[in-house]
Amino acid sequence: MVWIDLILFFVLFALFVYIFVSVNITNLHKVYLAFHFTMMIWPFCQFAIKTTDNPTYQLFYVKAAFVDSALLSTGWVFFTILLTGQTRFLQRKILLLLSAPAIFSAACIIFSPCSWFVQPVNEGYIQRTYGPLFWIFIAVIIIQVVTSLYVISTALVRDLVPRVRKQVMLVLKGILAVSVFILLDIALNVVLDPYLPVIPGMTSLGILLSAVFFVVSINRDKVFDLATIAHQDVMDTIGHGIVVLDEYDNVVEINRFLGPHMHLHRGEQFNIRIIFPESSPAIEAFILEYHERPLERIEIEILHTVIRRYLKIQATPIMVSGLRVGRIVTFQDITELQRLIHETHQQNRVLQERNHSLIAVQKELYETNRQLQQMAITDS
Repeated sequence: MVWIDLILFFVLFALFVYIFVSVNITNLHKVYLAFHFTMMIWPFCQFAIKTTDNPTYQLFYVKAAFVDSALLSTGWVFFTILLTGQTRFLQRKILLLLSAPAIFSAACIIFSPCSWFVQPVNEGYIQRTYGPLFWIFIAVIIIQVVTSLYVISTALVRDLVPRVRKQVMLVLKGILAVSVFILLDIALNVVLDPYLPVIPGMTSLGILLSAVFFVVSINRDKVFDLATIAHQDVMDTIGHGIVVLDEYDNVVEINRFLGPHMHLHRGEQFNIRIIFPESSPAIEAFILEYHERPLERIEIEILHTVIRRYLKIQATPIMVSGLRVGRIVTFQDITELQRLIHETHQQNRVLQERNHSLIAVQKELYETNRQLQQMAITDS
């Protein structure tokens, strides 16, 4: 029975390695790998507690496991947001609000005044009882689970494409699996502990099942293949502004070139009208086409009166299997091109004026020659 948690730890580690070697590493992969590694800590700590008789080490492993769980619950919410495409939640205030309960419960676990979180049994922590701070920790876990379910519910009520809906349903199954096993662990090993023998590995098994659902979702739907390292490098080094939007016009990505000029952040709603400093018939026509013709590529050239630059703005749909999953809006600085065109027009105008002058001179010479010819054949 002692080895159950260690076996589950190695199974989680095998899944970790599988994801690492089977897909390209991007920022989203790094988020998942950190999340998956956090899932591995719980079963490892549960095993490590049983390998030592020193109460100090045992208490350390107990606290490490529960601090990991507090952080894991928050990481679950964040990763749920990423997988379901709810990027509007990725704002600084919301992220701080979601992180605060986990940080608070982790602080309670680490410092645990007067052993209010956990107390030893028989001078050790292999068997232990829990104090009031433990139930605060459980309340935080429940809040995070409810938050994840809320994120999923807001995704399901939207008109999702079948691929995304399947992905969201897998995330829901993963949350329900780990929640059920955590509740069983609390009920059997905490509430009914005086009446039943300890059943190890309950929470670890729930974490494993949830990880399996995530791995299936990642590999079946190719979640992380939407953006590669090469694409990100091109976006950050290209000399054009690029905004990537999802199907609901939420900002998914904005490159470095555009960052200093447009105060947009991932997750915010994009309003096409804010990029124009003033209105005109051409601009109003472009905005109308933007809203009414989302499946077509449209463009406009304007003189931005604030930055005093000529811009070429293009809006192009992102199509996957015949369905629009987003849109790319690009901003190209064509000021230099406009300057060259203006200089070319100026030179052409000067040449035309000189040409007109030469034609006039030619006419005068023709008239003078005609008069000389007439004088040559006429008496003095």
